[in-house]
Amino acid sequence: MGGGLHPGDLVLVGGRQGIGKTIFALQMARNIALACQTRSCYVCFEHDEEYPFNRLVCFESVESLPTDEVGLDLPTLHRYIAKERSS
Repeated sequence: MGGGLHPGDLVLVGGRQGIGKTIFALQMARNIALACQTRSCYVCFEHDEEYPFNRLVCFESVESLPTDEVGLDLPTLHRYIAKERSS
């Protein structure tokens, strides 16, 4: 990446479907925001607004657990959401 990211950089991540672009970009934005105590912006033209939010919820569920436990995955999160909506 030519020496890393610098304040004010605009980074475009591209590639074929299913290789991890979304989670990579979300993790990068999250980690920059946390480490630098600043804001980061994630723009996606491929998914609706719920999808990246759900991915972040799953990621955070893994990060907050001890290493021997398993966090949420998307199908489990979707079941919880569907259950709440039907209640």
